[in-house]
Amino acid sequence: MLFTDPVFLFLLLPLACVAFYTITPRFGYSAGFGALLIISLLFYYAWGLFFFTLLILSITANFIAACYLLLTPDEKIVRRRIALSLGLLYNFATLGWFKYRFLFDYFGPSQGGFSVVNLAIPIGISFYTFQQATFLLDAYGREASVVAYMGDMRSGWGKLRGYIHHA
Repeated sequence: MLFTDPVFLFLLLPLACVAFYTITPRFGYSAGFGALLIISLLFYYAWGLFFFTLLILSITANFIAACYLLLTPDEKIVRRRIALSLGLLYNFATLGWFKYRFLFDYFGPSQGGFSVVNLAIPIGISFYTFQQATFLLDAYGREASVVAYMGDMRSGWGKLRGYIHHA
């Protein structure tokens, strides 16, 4: 399903808007974001289980890195830098793998095992990779908007709320 698909435009998008604006006044923004997250994940799942799993893994890895960056005291600068570096390395290594793996297929050991099928990359990977990399940099700098958006993450419910907001 594409963003220009009539099913998306006339069914999924209105459903998402109605769900968000019905749930949010009654149960709060976290519940509204949760509804949008579920609908968005269903939309993304239509592209396949592999790409869906990759998206969930990316969201989770970046959320864990952001939690660590936000909850670790400023005095532990080396640990915070390592967490930021690992998060950014994960993001850009994943992006690089999917964007440039055709070079490995073409110039790799099989020498010419290139196929157009191997050009398929996860939809939106560049967008969500750069969004999450920027989010990690903002979490490292403890930007006020990120701290407020993620909220108090010292409890389990706070972390779940932060995960939903991040996703």
